[in-house]
Amino acid sequence: MVAEKKEMEARIRKSLLRILNRCLVCAIQGWAQFVKEKVEQEAKILKVVNRIFNRAVTQAFEKWAELVRDNNKNRAKVRNALIRLFSKAKKEAFDCWSDKAGGSRIGRFRYFALVKCPY
Repeated sequence: MVAEKKEMEARIRKSLLRILNRCLVCAIQGWAQFVKEKVEQEAKILKVVNRIFNRAVTQAFEKWAELVRDNNKNRAKVRNALIRLFSKAKKEAFDCWSDKAGGSRIGRFRYFALVKCPY
């Protein structure tokens, strides 16, 4: 009887250990599934955040490109205005010189020689 009792206790202990092991296995599998879901969720969130960030970067670049285009247009307008202004000033200076030098070619050259010209 004592041997049967010890054998029964051993079987009960073995059964309890199996049950505990099953519970541990289930807990570990549940934890692994939870971690897997969290990693997938994080990947999805990261993808969305990257799209938002890329959209913001694209919008900023497009705005910068538009500013550069506008700046180039404005530079061209200013350059053309300055060319017209300097051309007008040159014409007025030449007309003034021509009027003071007189109508003849020789008179113009004499006047030019008397006037200190920076050129």
